[in-house]
Amino acid sequence: PDSFIPTAERSDLILEIDKIVLSKACAQAVQWMSISAADFICAVNVSGKTLQDDGFFVHLAEVLLQTGLPPSRLQLEITEGVFIQSKDALNTLSKIRNLGVSLALDDFGSGYSSFGYLADLDLNQLKIDRSFLNDLESSRKKQDVV
Repeated sequence: PDSFIPTAERSDLILEIDKIVLSKACAQAVQWMSISAADFICAVNVSGKTLQDDGFFVHLAEVLLQTGLPPSRLQLEITEGVFIQSKDALNTLSKIRNLGVSLALDDFGSGYSSFGYLADLDLNQLKIDRSFLNDLESSRKKQDVV
């Protein structure tokens, strides 16, 4: 993914990939819900470029309607770069939250990391990047932050 995703983003192929992955993941989640009593959240990574696409929110709403997946059972995972990229992406995130879909900030600590902007975001989950957690047991500074 580290080399494939940036290539897909440069070619705009990521827009179609994200739509296909979202559709398939939601359909699969509904299928699992029908055979299991387990209470789970379906988490799907979404590119910042996709969030800037005017049609993504409409696609998301259509997928939820077509599959029957309750919005509360879907979580979109985004990277912190989304917040640097575009106000359009922030507006889309707000509409997504209003739809009832939860948002997770993925890989926090791997890039622009600023606790200042976290207070302004309506996130459900903050996922700390694995690289920040390396040597956590032996680093008092990292322990204090986490």
